[in-house]
Amino acid sequence: MADKQELSLESEYELYDVMVRLRDGGDVDSLDPVALQAAGIPEKYVASLLKLLRAGQMAKVKGSSPKSRAVQVAERFVRAGLTVSVTPALNVQTLVHDDRVTRPACSEHVHLTEERKCPACGVYVDKITPALLRKRKKIARARERKAERDSRQKINAEDRMRMEAQAAIFRKHIRADLGGAYELVEVDHRRDRRLRMQRIAASLGAATVALVGGGLIALWVSSKGDWSLASQRFFEGLTGTASRDLPSSALATAGSANRVTLRSLALEGAVEQLAHPQAAVAAGTAGVAAHPIVGISMQRKMQLALATSRTLAEIGQLSKARDVLLSVKTTPELIGEPALAAEVRVQEIEIQALMLAATPASQFAAQLPRLQDALTAVADAGERAIALARAGAALGSKAHLIDTGRDLLSRAQTGLDAIKDAPSRAHAQAEWALAKAQLLAAEAQMSAASGATTRARTLASEIEALAPKTGNDANAATVGTQVRILALAWRAQRQAGAEADKAARTLAAAFATLEKIASPSARAAALRAVSPLLADGEARERVLAAATAAFEAAASLPAGERYGVMADVSLAYAEVGAGNRAGELARQVFGAVAPQQVEATETAARLVIERELATLRELRNAAQFAEADAAAQKVIAYLR
Repeated sequence: MADKQELSLESEYELYDVMVRLRDGGDVDSLDPVALQAAGIPEKYVASLLKLLRAGQMAKVKGSSPKSRAVQVAERFVRAGLTVSVTPALNVQTLVHDDRVTRPACSEHVHLTEERKCPACGVYVDKITPALLRKRKKIARARERKAERDSRQKINAEDRMRMEAQAAIFRKHIRADLGGAYELVEVDHRRDRRLRMQRIAASLGAATVALVGGGLIALWVSSKGDWSLASQRFFEGLTGTASRDLPSSALATAGSANRVTLRSLALEGAVEQLAHPQAAVAAGTAGVAAHPIVGISMQRKMQLALATSRTLAEIGQLSKARDVLLSVKTTPELIGEPALAAEVRVQEIEIQALMLAATPASQFAAQLPRLQDALTAVADAGERAIALARAGAALGSKAHLIDTGRDLLSRAQTGLDAIKDAPSRAHAQAEWALAKAQLLAAEAQMSAASGATTRARTLASEIEALAPKTGNDANAATVGTQVRILALAWRAQRQAGAEADKAARTLAAAFATLEKIASPSARAAALRAVSPLLADGEARERVLAAATAAFEAAASLPAGERYGVMADVSLAYAEVGAGNRAGELARQVFGAVAPQQVEATETAARLVIERELATLRELRNAAQFAEADAAAQKVIAYLR
């Protein structure tokens, strides 16, 4: 074993390089490769190390190591028979398998010149001091921090611009949802403290009035012995839903509560007020709002909420439609109503399609996969076919999306064969035919408006040809769908300027199909559904005659069915402008309302909601947007 060499460690630096060379007068052949491997040189680098030593050069066998580690490595190479020096890791780093060095200043792996100058950065190695390196590192870190800060500021600026652009798009959609009758005004409340204080005072005043009103109602109800109802009335006083003076209180309720729950008694109060107006006036004069004594089932409320949601979506008030639909979706009683639950899911996709149709054309391609995923996720084949059909009709209402709507309708038609249950297949087929007719009707209207009357007439003929494709003629609902398709064909023919005889034949076929429905109640319901399409010209007189015949046929029906026919006939009268006849039948329905008459009460509730929805559609078609928005708030208030 070689003598232990005295190691010189005269540096104050923390990291050290271990350098080796031959001893004075030593010979490379006397070195043992196995001993070099034991000292820490990998076998593949032993030959390179011996080559450097034979050339009389020093080789670095360990670089940038702590002091204790460098000493341990040095002792091993001393025992291997080499002269070892441990030096601070200041400048170059020599690799044992290469004669190039790594420069600390520029981190390049280079061959130094004879003047020990780095060819990469042009700096003399011996002039680089640790202090200079530390200074350079500080400068580099400062530059990195500045670059990171600038990058972060740029990203934040881009985010702000993107958010402002999205906000502009949202404002545009809100204005469109409100009908263009309103302008959004941004108010700086810091500069208008007086306005803010007025609003706070008004809110506190309204809360105080609602609290006192709710307390009075709670005391009055508790005196009757119903403590659970008393607590409910008091809670409604806290939430601002205690007043029952409808319709004005319904609007107040809509302003005080932001969420539709279907739990308030606003609809019951409206029905009772219309049934007994004198008692309601007397209760109002006495200063105490009368508590409704009639009840409406949650199933009926959910049905009315779904009808409201779909009407709001059809006239473009999508945000309100989504809120009402959410109220039904979150109702616990929905678990026991599978048919209503399926309708909720279908309407949810339909509203999604309508919202997609309202997006800018540049964003449509990016949003369409979400609708496709929602349609694919529907498990039931019949439900999926109906959802595809309605989504196709919704997208087809826009000229640039007609082809996409047709594709969805084609998928729906293909999916009909996968429905195993015959009644479900018949229902889905009728829904598909109606959705296809609605898409063709929208396209025919756009073609006629643009002057392409030949194309519009062709589309009208296609609509008429869909009527036999609805399915089973023995089903009253299917026959009702045929009537609606024929009515759509008649309107398309009139818009396209078709021959009068052809339009008259189509209209006659529609009413002949209506007469095929044997049940008076089903026939009245079908007439009520088609009456908005037949509100003018010769069709109006036919609707009046059919409505009168349906009412006369209901005279021998049980009371519950008779009230339903009267409500449908009243709504059909109202759709074609026969307000006096509609009002007379409505008064008869409201006159039958009583706690024991459950069917009459629920029919009256349907009449209240559907009359408001008919008014809402009429205002929207007349471009009276402010009045339409107020009507929407009113009908939503009944469902709070």
